[in-house]
Amino acid sequence: MSEGERADDRPGVRGGERLGPGERLKSKREFERTRREGKRAGDGVLRVLVAPNGLGWPRLASAIPRRYGTAVARNRLRRLYAEAFRHEKGRLPPGVDVVLSPPPGSGAPDLAALRSALVRLVAQAAARIPRTSPPPAGKA
Repeated sequence: MSEGERADDRPGVRGGERLGPGERLKSKREFERTRREGKRAGDGVLRVLVAPNGLGWPRLASAIPRRYGTAVARNRLRRLYAEAFRHEKGRLPPGVDVVLSPPPGSGAPDLAALRSALVRLVAQAAARIPRTSPPPAGKA
């Protein structure tokens, strides 16, 4: 999809570098499925959990524990994760759900390091997902 193209056939997905509501995991059921079926990867900057979603685009979620810091620090990290995902969603494998979390004992990463780690780690984890039929899209 080109930068100016609309994503009419994909509800809630925005074209270009914008992040739409259809590009986020929202329900507890989706998180549980991702935890159950997902593959993990991580480094000193980021930990990722990647699972197939049966859609044609990646979706984002973050899991930041309270031990990371104050609500302000956690929300700042969530916004940083969303910004990195927004910039790199075109380079991520299609049809995966991605849950991002900080590694233990880490501080806030800079955006450039986060963007490169995101692409590398998601590709690494997605490569370990078995190539079977994806789960049905929608509210399962």
